[in-house]
Amino acid sequence: MTDDTPLVSSATVRPLTDSDLWDDYWRELPALPTEVGDDASPAVAAIRDVLDRFAYSPAPISVLDIGGAPGRWVAHLHRRFGHEVCVLDSSPVGIAMTRKNFELLGIPGETLQRELFDLDISSPQFDLVYSLGLIEHFEDTSAAVAAHLSYVRPGGRLILGCPNLTGLSGALMRRLSPGVFDWHYAPVTDLRRWPSFEREFGLRVRFSGYVGGFQPGTFWRRERDRLLDRVVRRALMEADKRWNGRAARALSHVNSRHWSYYGIAVYDKPCA
Repeated sequence: MTDDTPLVSSATVRPLTDSDLWDDYWRELPALPTEVGDDASPAVAAIRDVLDRFAYSPAPISVLDIGGAPGRWVAHLHRRFGHEVCVLDSSPVGIAMTRKNFELLGIPGETLQRELFDLDISSPQFDLVYSLGLIEHFEDTSAAVAAHLSYVRPGGRLILGCPNLTGLSGALMRRLSPGVFDWHYAPVTDLRRWPSFEREFGLRVRFSGYVGGFQPGTFWRRERDRLLDRVVRRALMEADKRWNGRAARALSHVNSRHWSYYGIAVYDKPCA
C-alpha cells in the first residue's frame, strides 16, 4: 500500500454470504460469454450510464471490479474505453467463469481470487475501483468501504452501487424471497446513511442518487407457494413484459428512494 487507508482483517468482519453460496449462484448463470451491451435492459442501462460517465478517461486507466464475476461490466469498460481491467472475487467458480469469459470475448483481463478483506502491503491499487452489489452483504459498512478504498490509489475514484431495499423494493423482496433478503443488510441501501462514511474517509462526492426507476422484473424469484405471493409475482411479471416500451423506459428516469431499483454513488479519494 502507498497510503494510510486502514487494513481490515477478514477475521474481524463477517459477511452475510460466503464463497460457497456464490459458487452455487454463479453455476446458475446463463451460458458464457456475457457482457453489458447496448441492448441492456433499462435497469442495467441506468447503472451503465453512471459507470460510463465517471469511468471515462481520455487515456486508458486501471480498473478493478470487486465482486465482479463473471466480468461482464469490466468487459464493457475495456471495449468502450480501452481500460486495463481486473476482477476480484472470492468465489473459485466465479473466478474460473471470469477467466473463461475474458477468453471467449478476447479481453486481456486479470483476476484476483481473494476475500475483500484479505489485504496486505502488497495489495495492488487502481485508478478506478467499483462494486455493484457488494457492500449490502456486510453489516459493518465502514469496514467494507475501507477495504474498497485500500485498492484505490490516492486521488483515484471509487464507485459503490447496491440494490435499493428500502421502500417498495424492500417490501416486495421481503415478501417474495425472504431467504435472499436475509443475505442483505437492508439499512445500508438507504443512501441517507452514506454521508457517515463519506465524512469518515474524507471522500469527495461526485454523484449520489437512485437510478433505474421501479423495475418489476427484478422480483422474479418466489420462494413460497402462498396465493398472495403467486398473485403479486404474476402481476409483476406481466408488468415487466411491458416495461421495455418507450413510455416505460421513460419511467426508469423517475427516481425516489421509495421505489427506485438501485442506489449508486461516485467518490474521489483524497490524495493524502
